[in-house]
This record gives sequence, structure tokens and C-alpha cells, in this order.
Amino acid sequence: MKLEGSLFTVIETPDSGVYRIRLNPEHTIYKAHFPELPITPGVILVRIGVELLGRMLGRKVRLVGAPNIKFTAPVYPEGGKELDYVIAGGDRQSQATILVKDSETIYSKQTLRYE
Repeated sequence: MKLEGSLFTVIETPDSGVYRIRLNPEHTIYKAHFPELPITPGVILVRIGVELLGRMLGRKVRLVGAPNIKFTAPVYPEGGKELDYVIAGGDRQSQATILVKDSETIYSKQTLRYE
């Protein structure tokens, strides 16, 4: 299931592996995941990273492992929350490191293995 275009929109395309996205606070997932106080599930933060990694590499990417994932703060979607996905690594190792943040907060640090 592709989330780009429904749950999030890329609003800045990078030169160096940094994608700025905007979350859609009206997406169905937020109606089910704590309707009174919507929060973005951790698995969704990872899935967005996998989609953006595939976009960066120009091919479909399948997650095969996650040796390290840390969620350091909740992501609330209100007001069309904007996040930066900073992606390092790539095809050379089939492993990438992804940092999810905004100007004030780091929300997640992920090390993902893919094929």
C-alpha cells in the first residue's frame, strides 16, 4: 500500500537525501489511531521512510530488516505537520539510516536493511 499522495505529500525534493513531507491530518489512519488525540504510528514512520528511500533510489524497495529503530517523540499530525526525512546510505550496502525530524525535535532514528 502506497502512502504517498494519501497520508503524506512530498513538498520539497532533495539534492542530498533530505525529503520534506507534509502529513494529511484527515487521513483514515488518524481516525482509528486515537481519534481524540491522533498520533502517527511508528510503523507508519518507518513505511514512509521506505517509500522515500525507494524514491531516492529510483526503484521499488522492500524492507528486510531493521537492526535499530528508536522513536524519541510522538508525531501529531495536526495542522498538516511537516517533517524532514534525512536519508543516508543507499545501494552500496542495502542499508540506510533515516532521521525523522523537524527544526526543533528528532522523532525517530532508523537503520533499515532493504533489497
